[in-house]
Amino acid sequence: MFDMVDGNEFNADKAYKDSKLCNVLFARELQRRMDAEEGSNIKVNSFTPGLIVGTGLFRDQNKVFTKVFDVAATKLLKVGETPHYGGGGVGDVALS
Repeated sequence: MFDMVDGNEFNADKAYKDSKLCNVLFARELQRRMDAEEGSNIKVNSFTPGLIVGTGLFRDQNKVFTKVFDVAATKLLKVGETPHYGGGGVGDVALS
């Protein structure tokens, strides 16, 4: 198994969250560099579609947990998104 960058044992949840932070930091740095280029009109975005349970992210988890989490996130707590909604956001960012 892999170790985390900080030397700790691999933690899938932390790795996922860290990857989202890295995407934002990369986009910010790339935008800074684009702004420094004279005449550049390039805009850089980073995007996360939100919590979309039914995409395979939890494929290695217990199936009962995954189903309960899906219902809790999308129906009860209303913090989860559908793949359609998340994909629509990607389209909006790409076309803006």
